[in-house]
Amino acid sequence: MRVLACAGGADALEAVEGDPAGERCLPLPGPDRCAVIVPDALSEHVIGLARASGAVGASDPSGIEALDEALRQADEALAAARRLRAGRDRPHAVVRHADLPGQGLLGLMDPGAARGFADALLAPLRAEDPALVGSLRAYVMANGQGEAAARALGVHRHTLRARMRKAARLLGRDLDDPAVRAELWIALSVTANDEDAIGQPGDSHPGPPGIA
Repeated sequence: MRVLACAGGADALEAVEGDPAGERCLPLPGPDRCAVIVPDALSEHVIGLARASGAVGASDPSGIEALDEALRQADEALAAARRLRAGRDRPHAVVRHADLPGQGLLGLMDPGAARGFADALLAPLRAEDPALVGSLRAYVMANGQGEAAARALGVHRHTLRARMRKAARLLGRDLDDPAVRAELWIALSVTANDEDAIGQPGDSHPGPPGIA
């Protein structure tokens, strides 16, 4: 089975239930989206029905015993799909959890241990100035390219450079070291959304990067 999280809500459910495939699906209504448990063999067909009403996120194939994890994956994929623009012939985007950048690595981590590591690593920045975390995120996403990060933040490159010097001092790490940036990317990804489990695609969006 797969779980589909659908931004179209009641309209998406109506489209699915009005199709013969709907007899083999289990709807799970929610406040700001609906979810549908779908046999894997029907997933692409049901995605096509649901996307007419809004963006869709699809989990990896799963067993019913792992329903909570599949729901989490579908919601993470939907969050990414809501950020994307589809073509004129396909007005609503579809994102599959397996296609989210970084999922393979983040999926290997124990959520509790990963979040503890991330919170401890970023704690000095949050204590000094929470805005430093956002600046660091832009810097890491730009692969250490200060001008690109500054453009993404809408600040002067000298301002960004000063923030990164401060962040490096507080963290006790060399931000020019690719290994350090990789470690920070993991921490930022784990904590991208405080209410979600690790792997939330807050730092690596599918499609072309927003900064270059």
